[in-house]
Amino acid sequence: MTEIAVTGYKGMLGSELVKRGCVPLECDITSRKSIKLALQDIKPDIIIHCAAMTDVDACEQYKDEAFAINAKGTENLKVCFDKKIIYISTDYVFDGKRGNYMEYAKTGNPNKLCWYGYTKLLGEEILGCNDTIIRTTMLYGSPVKDDFVTYILQQLELQQPFKVTRCLYGTPTYVPHLAEAIMEIVNRPFMPHIINVVGTDLLSRYEFALMIASVLGYADQKHLIIPVNSIGKTKRPRHAGLSTSKAKILNIPVYSAIEGLKDMEFELANKNNIYEQLKMKI
Repeated sequence: MTEIAVTGYKGMLGSELVKRGCVPLECDITSRKSIKLALQDIKPDIIIHCAAMTDVDACEQYKDEAFAINAKGTENLKVCFDKKIIYISTDYVFDGKRGNYMEYAKTGNPNKLCWYGYTKLLGEEILGCNDTIIRTTMLYGSPVKDDFVTYILQQLELQQPFKVTRCLYGTPTYVPHLAEAIMEIVNRPFMPHIINVVGTDLLSRYEFALMIASVLGYADQKHLIIPVNSIGKTKRPRHAGLSTSKAKILNIPVYSAIEGLKDMEFELANKNNIYEQLKMKI
């Protein structure tokens, strides 16, 4: 039986993969000694490398830390582990001029990427041809961390107008759907070198906010969501997002944004009342 370990097992995606049978690799990814000690305890056949510094603003502010985790940390894992690595990457490796990127689209000029995208691109370049890069973006729906969806719901619950940019595009991805697809890929005899696994809809943040309100019971409050053209202080790819055409050809499960939101609502309703949870956070 194939044993699959996961770095970053406490994060949004890593914790979901552990629920699905992956083994936590308890190590400091910035330390080769720590990685080697962890690999003495478990001997996985595959490592899904989720550990990353993903806060785009924080990466810009703390560049050395982001480099140590996203780039050097991936190199450390590659040096210490001679079997297959599945690396979780991002659409931020692109410049965001065209959007809905295919797997083999040319990545952005490193000098023009935000630091987060640059360090993740370096991580991709460290990997070998036998490893797999899974690019994804705009994750939501994990109980371990607030995200864009929970932010929008919290703002709607306050019943006060708030601003959302209409200048950033991406493909929102429900974490359990992403984990489902990853496990499907892992259990296949052939794994692609690069594959996009995201939601099927290319949406602006503003469009996605309106969808969140409509699907999750706040349709009558959509007027509170005010579209703006600003994107914040940190450079980001404006027209990003990833194409799912290859995943569909390979029969890897991908879902729409509405399907993700409905599944999230069902999951939250089963655990606790979604609206009571939101009121507790504000």
